[in-house]
Amino acid sequence: MRGTFDDRLSAFEERLAAIEDRLAREDEERQRELAIPTEGLSVESEAKLDRLEVRVIQLETSPRNCDCDSIGQRSLVERIRSLERQVSRLRSSSIR
Repeated sequence: MRGTFDDRLSAFEERLAAIEDRLAREDEERQRELAIPTEGLSVESEAKLDRLEVRVIQLETSPRNCDCDSIGQRSLVERIRSLERQVSRLRSSSIR
């Protein structure tokens, strides 16, 4: 049995209200995400920071089976320090 007209109408109204509530919550979440500050970084700075992060991760995860003894390790440490300095400069320039 399909129910009375009033029952069916009430069920549709409840479903519609639930959908509207869900959409409103999703919209509020999107608005909150957009309102979160990105530490004052421009799009270009964000992209550069992302690239630097990828480079650091690649350096950290690269194989270390080098036959060059401590020279390779020193080079790796210098590259990581250089990247850290670049990140620091990028962050300090975005604060200004």
